[in-house]
Amino acid sequence: MIGRSKPPTATKLPAFLEMTAEQIATSKRIQEEVRQALHGRVQANQEEARLIRGIHAERAARATLRVLSIETRRKGRSEAIKVHLARLADALADQGRYEEAAVTHPAKSRAKEYLAIHAAIERPDSDICSCSPKEIRDPASGKTLRIPTHNKVEDVYSQKHKRMVPLVRCSSCPHLNAGILPESLKQREQAMLAKQPRADHELLK
Repeated sequence: MIGRSKPPTATKLPAFLEMTAEQIATSKRIQEEVRQALHGRVQANQEEARLIRGIHAERAARATLRVLSIETRRKGRSEAIKVHLARLADALADQGRYEEAAVTHPAKSRAKEYLAIHAAIERPDSDICSCSPKEIRDPASGKTLRIPTHNKVEDVYSQKHKRMVPLVRCSSCPHLNAGILPESLKQREQAMLAKQPRADHELLK
């Protein structure tokens, strides 16, 4: 488990800027997985594009931070360090390295979010809370409506699953999971897709 370090200062960069042997190995493994996945194809899919973006953004952020570590008299250096640490953290998150991202990000609130995503991914896919849907009365029709408590926040990349997975949050409790969509959410997404207008080329068939 990577511990939370002190926030970066204007005079000293955090020690974790220099990659450990484990981090280097992780980075190389991710790059090799992308290379193998792209073999024989010209265009990357959504997952591969996210990983590639993260890899390049990480390199750029680390290079800039190394320059800032030398230019100690540069005006605005402190804020620049924070900006590029945030960019480095986001790049690590794009690669599914949320625990490292949490340690790196200078904003505690964002670091907390990254730790929560890391914990959600590590949680078993079947670990879904048992909160029941909320029932509210529709004032217009008088009917009782059942509002699901589970909602998809976003899609995140998971190294555990080797793909993009839905991040699902419960509105009734603090539960957060990443892996599979609950059946209620699957049905909701299918219903929404069914209501989408057909493309012009499909209407001509």
